[in-house]
Amino acid sequence: MLRRRGGEEMCIRDRSETEGMLRGNSQITRLNEAIAATKNQMTQNIELELDRANKVKDIHAASENLTEASDMFRKDSVALKRKEFWKRVKCWLCVIMIAIVLIILIVMYFCGMDFSEC
Repeated sequence: MLRRRGGEEMCIRDRSETEGMLRGNSQITRLNEAIAATKNQMTQNIELELDRANKVKDIHAASENLTEASDMFRKDSVALKRKEFWKRVKCWLCVIMIAIVLIILIVMYFCGMDFSEC
């Protein structure tokens, strides 16, 4: 079937094909836009995941450093505890020795040097 329009003849079938192609092109354009949007979203997601992975690596390294520092602190604190314990033991031994010497001196004063008056 032919139609006249502005001096041009156009077949209705050709017109419907042209409209179908235009619709197909618009669908392709929409699909390409959807693909581009999905691609951009996936790129952003991958970048975010890489950033998160780097942050996790940094946190893991920091936690390992803290673990090593805490182990060193524990070892140093145990060594200091032992050192202070022996320091107190030495101090108490000195106090006991001084007390024994004072007791002996007091007893010698009252009983004499050879303990003959006791």
